[in-house]
Amino acid sequence: MENSYHSPCKINIGLEVLSKRDDGYHNINTVFYKLNEPHDEITVQESEFFRLTSLGHDVPSDENNIVVKAIALCSEFAGVELPQLHLYLGKHIPSGAGLGGGSANAATAIRIFSERCKSLTQKQMLEIGRKLGADVPFFLFNSQAAVARGIGDKLLPITFHMAFPILIIKLKDVFISTAKAYSMLRIKDRNVPTDFTVVLTKAPDPRSWRDIIVNDFEEVAFALHPNLFSLKERLYESGAEFAQMSGSGSAFFGIFKDRHAAGAAHEKLLSDYPGSSVFLSQ
Repeated sequence: MENSYHSPCKINIGLEVLSKRDDGYHNINTVFYKLNEPHDEITVQESEFFRLTSLGHDVPSDENNIVVKAIALCSEFAGVELPQLHLYLGKHIPSGAGLGGGSANAATAIRIFSERCKSLTQKQMLEIGRKLGADVPFFLFNSQAAVARGIGDKLLPITFHMAFPILIIKLKDVFISTAKAYSMLRIKDRNVPTDFTVVLTKAPDPRSWRDIIVNDFEEVAFALHPNLFSLKERLYESGAEFAQMSGSGSAFFGIFKDRHAAGAAHEKLLSDYPGSSVFLSQ
């Protein structure tokens, strides 16, 4: 029997890098927020052996794909052979965009294994998810939003929902390596990290976030790709109430006051940036 599983993306509303750790990673403070668009889809069919396929030529189908890693880790954890399943990955979330597409796919693969092969508890799924990546556990929570600390693995789900349309754009041929972004990052001195829960719930108007919520990686992104600075300005010129880069880049999102304004901006950006990925969510 064939089943399809929705694999959403996320944006970061604010991203503060607080310190570098002894293990080489960094402590951060951010809010993960799930969006339905863009999204990937994983279709599952019975098969004589486990395999992963995808239409995209640049999407690996071996152990270099996090979906394969996730299924292998689940099988090892559960003490069973690889499942006799054919997974087809329909990839729509741009790679290298800071939208968490790979992490979401890994979380979806863990859920598929638990439903189709051997039931796993939420605690077990989270344990497996942490081994695959710091962002993966967030996609295993039902909550739409969560404050993330540590390396992104210490999650506090929060009750927060934006009743505004969100536009996401990933410029064609602009890619930012996460490792390079961290190597160029200038860690800011902060006495106290921003309390995002208070900001988002007490000041729900996105326009008021402009001077409060920042993404520390924007400084690096603008140095590497000056056209990203112009892109952020273009989002504001197109009517965005709030605009920011997601994660370490390179996708930007704009929050608009209504569907009409977002729709007009969507058409404008598609025209101004041909070949780029532009999505309208919510």
